[in-house]
Amino acid sequence: MLARVLFLIALAASASAWADPLADAFSQGGQLGRSGNAQARGSVTGDAARTTVPNYTTNPPQSSLYGSGGLSAPAGAAVGACATTPGQGSSYADQACNATNFSQTNPGQRPNFT
Repeated sequence: MLARVLFLIALAASASAWADPLADAFSQGGQLGRSGNAQARGSVTGDAARTTVPNYTTNPPQSSLYGSGGLSAPAGAAVGACATTPGQGSSYADQACNATNFSQTNPGQRPNFT
């Protein structure tokens, strides 16, 4: 008799433990993303970006590389500059050299392009 009672209690408890359907979870995630999108977009576009994003500029020096296809010389210059120039002491300011140095010292952890 005790086994039946425990079985019925377990059955009743499991009935309320069903997860939402996948479509509902996807919809809720989309709603959450859209709710913060307007606020985030307002913080990083136009004049607001200058005060929100550190070192933001409308004309970064790397923009000249877009579409050129010849990245060997600029990449080599970046590797050389990062190898000989000490860090600036700020993790934000050093992130470009940190990424360059990581790609050079961990070639197995970067994608291979053929």
